[in-house]
This record gives sequence, C-alpha cells and structure tokens, in this order.
Amino acid sequence: MMVCRRVFIIHLHTTRNLDEYLLRVIARTITSALLLSYSIRRSTCICIETPLKKFIVIGSEVKRLYADDDSSVGIVRKVLVKGGKHSGIYTVSSCSEVTCKLLYNIKELLKSSERLRSIEYPLCIYVPITLRGEKYVVKDLDLEPWNAVVIANIVLDNIGVES
Repeated sequence: MMVCRRVFIIHLHTTRNLDEYLLRVIARTITSALLLSYSIRRSTCICIETPLKKFIVIGSEVKRLYADDDSSVGIVRKVLVKGGKHSGIYTVSSCSEVTCKLLYNIKELLKSSERLRSIEYPLCIYVPITLRGEKYVVKDLDLEPWNAVVIANIVLDNIGVES
C-alpha cells in the first residue's frame, strides 16, 4: 500500500470538537511533514489519529497539497468533517497499521538523533499532541506540532536519514 521511509504518527489527545483552529493545526502539521520548497517528500507519510477519525497521507500519492492554509484546511475539512475522499489520503483503523521498524517519540528523537545513523526503514516518529490552555502543543515539548515536525525533518535530513 505505501512506500514510506519516514512516518509521522500524530496522536491528538482532545475532547474538543473539530473547530476551525483544530482543522488548521492538523493541516499545518500535514504540510510541514510533507512539503519541501520545491516538491513533496515522496517517501514520507503522516498518520493522524483524532478522536473522530484516523487517516494516513501518503507523500508519493497525495495530489493538490499546497502550503497555503486555506487549501490545506479545505482538504482536511473534506476528509475529516464531510467524510470525503482526497487522492493519497486513506482512512485507517489505527496508525498501528503502519509497520514500524523503529518508533521514536519526537521528544527522544530531538534529544538524541545521533543513534539514527544506521536504521531500518520505515522510521516512525510518534508525535503526541495535547491541548494546553487554548493552544495545541506537542506533549512535553511545548512546541506547536507543525514546528516540531519541521525541526524533526531538518534533524533527520541533516544526519542523512532518508525521507
């Protein structure tokens, strides 16, 4: 089904309804994981678990994903709220369907990336998101999820871990 070498597993802990802010957080996290300035990370996937729905975005298959918030929020709204389909986005029963050789919590990854030089693929990065006050952050990092994903991609790119 997938050709994923780098997989972000986003687990959203919230009882809050899917409002515009939450859709924007999810959309920004997806674009941060997959978009490069000139292309899409074809070997990267992002699996999102929300209380309502679980879905995976496959970098090599997704179409019409752009960096602007409005179009990416529109895609997320179509899939999550309206139950629609979009190329490269598939509903899953759980992100555990992704067979990971290694599973790192993003906090561990950012603290100690040196041991990743020789790994087996796919490399999975677990990103737990929680609501702190009025803002969604990565648990124990106090970073917004899209910022944490961008930093993780940069770290992995810099040490030569394929995307």
